[in-house]
Amino acid sequence: MDHPQEVAHKLQQFRQSAKFLSSRRAYLVKRYPKEWVAIYGGKVKAHAQTLSSLLEEVDRQNLPRQHVVIGFLDTTERRLIL
Repeated sequence: MDHPQEVAHKLQQFRQSAKFLSSRRAYLVKRYPKEWVAIYGGKVKAHAQTLSSLLEEVDRQNLPRQHVVIGFLDTTERRLIL
């Protein structure tokens, strides 16, 4: 079982990675168009054409899957009608 400080640190890292993905999405789409990316500790640690390839790379780097933010960088803009 994790200590409260360790849990807080892991949550902070996850938030940092999620914020990185959302705040730099336009840049990431240009750099990794139509690819899957794995972000850990606020940095892109891996990218691949398929989710399975990305997960293989995440595992190869011994990154904890439960703490990695994964996203697909779609180049098509989506519009929401509210």
